[in-house]
Amino acid sequence: MEASTIFGDCSDFLKAFPQITLNDYLYRLSIARIQFLATDSTHVKYLKGKDKALWNKYNKMLSNQKKMMQLLGIKN
Repeated sequence: MEASTIFGDCSDFLKAFPQITLNDYLYRLSIARIQFLATDSTHVKYLKGKDKALWNKYNKMLSNQKKMMQLLGIKN
């Protein structure tokens, strides 16, 4: 859900990035940087158990596919 006012946007942003002060938000950061940070506020998620095994299997399959393409002389 997005905020309906500029004050809501500001408070949501400052909650997501507590290291940034209100002064920084209002005067130091450009609008483009604020928009980028607001849309790219991803966090690292470490995989465990079944998800990690599935990811490792997928990476191994990609590695084997690249080796096979190199062996056959196929370029991407």
